[in-house]
Amino acid sequence: MQANKVKVRFKDVRQGVTIYVAHPVYGIERWNVLERPHYNPCTRSFFVKVLENGKYVNRRSLADAGITRYSNGRRAFFKLKHAKEWARIWATHKGFQKQQAEHEKYIAYFRG
Repeated sequence: MQANKVKVRFKDVRQGVTIYVAHPVYGIERWNVLERPHYNPCTRSFFVKVLENGKYVNRRSLADAGITRYSNGRRAFFKLKHAKEWARIWATHKGFQKQQAEHEKYIAYFRG
């Protein structure tokens, strides 16, 4: 599977679609999009209202889902099997493992 050919793009996000947001460590979230994306100038990011895993969530960032930016180890797909496959492959990637280790070290520092 080539993730670049099956991942969700900004133009694909619209009301009524189901998106699976995958992360190798934190798992897979199912989003049912309730509206088209809207821009927040304060955060300089796009947001959507979604039903996440069956419960209402006010807003979710498309950047945090890996749709408009790739910085947090998450990617979005239309099919659950693609999300699972990407998470399985990405979990063994050296770059991701380094980034995740740095993240966990950062979080541990602030938790004390």
